Amino acid sequence: MRTLTLLVALTLPAIAQAQLESSSGEPVIEKCAIKFVDEIELPAPEPGMLIFLGVKEGARVEKNDEIARIDDREVQVEKLISTQKFNAAVARFKDDIDERYARKAAEVAQAEYEEKLELSNGEIAGVVAASEVRKSKLDWERSKLAIDKAIKDKELAKYDALVAQAEMKAADMAIEKRLVRAPFDGEVRRVVTNESEWVSPGDPILELVRYDILKVDGYLDLAQFDPREVAGREVTITFEVGRGEQAQATGRVVLVEQQVKQSDRARYMVRAEIPNRQVDGRWLILPGLQATMQIHLDRPAVNVSRSRANE
Repeated sequence: MRTLTLLVALTLPAIAQAQLESSSGEPVIEKCAIKFVDEIELPAPEPGMLIFLGVKEGARVEKNDEIARIDDREVQVEKLISTQKFNAAVARFKDDIDERYARKAAEVAQAEYEEKLELSNGEIAGVVAASEVRKSKLDWERSKLAIDKAIKDKELAKYDALVAQAEMKAADMAIEKRLVRAPFDGEVRRVVTNESEWVSPGDPILELVRYDILKVDGYLDLAQFDPREVAGREVTITFEVGRGEQAQATGRVVLVEQQVKQSDRARYMVRAEIPNRQVDGRWLILPGLQATMQIHLDRPAVNVSRSRANE
């Protein structure tokens, strides 16, 4: 983040937003609006009771921090069930006892069949009846089919494991949907819903704002400055910090609006993003204030492809 420089007792005329030129011919815009880049009302994603709210108004959070949680006990049980089903299916897939037993049984059945077949075809007729030979052959065939069934059961167990794994992922998604996480680093401006209250999808839980990066909007005269020479330029803003004292911060133009507003003259909007910092535990630049923005045309322009000039 760029360094902010504090200037004491620096005053500027309080007139309506106007465009001036510095001694170097660079544009200077007065009474620019300082605003939040990110401010959001976090909604409830699922219906249920809010069983956890881990922040208070003024609390600072980091991106992806768990802020609140909606009752997820039922889906937690569903995840436990699917996990047990998965473990059981994996155990069945790895277990080869049935297959090994079927192969041993088939060997025995084959030996008995071959023995009875040999006796039935021997010199002493009627020692083994033909029906017994057929039955022995059937037992052998059944044993061979048992091997195929054991192999097939293992294959089915693999698919059972895949189904249970998918159910586990679905349960994880359902659990995650009941979590409210911070979408960016910010501070809680207002808590709307309290713990133990019932919420419906879309109901606001809290308001979250971001202070570490702010945007500054102003308007330039099209007749004086070409939008193409302004885009991506470094800027310096001057703003009030209290008791008549002012400070400066540097940032960069991240947006030159491609639409002209007509009043007494054609103007276009210029937006810069400015890094903020804390002094004695409080943010130096406050949204809602007005600032003077000087655009430095003599410094290299940067192609800002996303709305975060200083990240």
